[in-house]
Amino acid sequence: MVALADIESVARRAYADLIGMARDMWPVLLTLCALYVLAVMGYFALPLLVDTKLGETVLRLLDFIGVTAIAAPYYIALHRYVAFGEARWLPRAGAYMEALPYIAYASFLETMWFAPMIAAEIVDAFGADVLSDVALGLGFFASWAIAASLSTLLPMAALNPRRASAARAFAQVRGRFWYVFAATNGPASPAVFALVILANGAGLRTIGAVPFAILGLAAMLMLQLTPLAVATRLWQRLEAR
Repeated sequence: MVALADIESVARRAYADLIGMARDMWPVLLTLCALYVLAVMGYFALPLLVDTKLGETVLRLLDFIGVTAIAAPYYIALHRYVAFGEARWLPRAGAYMEALPYIAYASFLETMWFAPMIAAEIVDAFGADVLSDVALGLGFFASWAIAASLSTLLPMAALNPRRASAARAFAQVRGRFWYVFAATNGPASPAVFALVILANGAGLRTIGAVPFAILGLAAMLMLQLTPLAVATRLWQRLEAR
């Protein structure tokens, strides 16, 4: 009951952080929305350059890594806003050089999420359809578990890059996995449900293009930034111990 109450408190604080971002960091959020649009365009356009499912998956991974690299200073600004209340709209001079550790770790996490799909396509290429589905399912849950275990890695890379490492992030979460898993995923679940409903609405043509785009971008922001806010505050708490 104590853990549940704590998770509810974390969720309320995360939603408050989102409202604060919308109020104080709205130019950064608009920049991220533009980059999300760029990512979606690449997601659908880049696969046209290749003829295989594996090639499509790899190009989509590169698309996400590229957009994440461009967005890194803005994500770091949001980490700093949550942690220190620093409202900076434009990246500081040399921001991209400072963001290299963040870009590296974010790229690693992106690759981890795509790895099950890449593995499934390789297995499927040998005609093992059932094994392909098994690889995709098991790989997805493994990636989800590893991502939860590395929840403090990106806040660490953003706020204390010299001490950032996967081993340190694992050590901080060790013994607290289920709490961290619930705290980082629970508050973002409304965004997941919203995206599913929007996708169904678009498929059934019950929602217009403009409302779909606006609501979809809002849900994507919530899906990205809620875990960012939660992980940043968790990192602050665990780093202080």
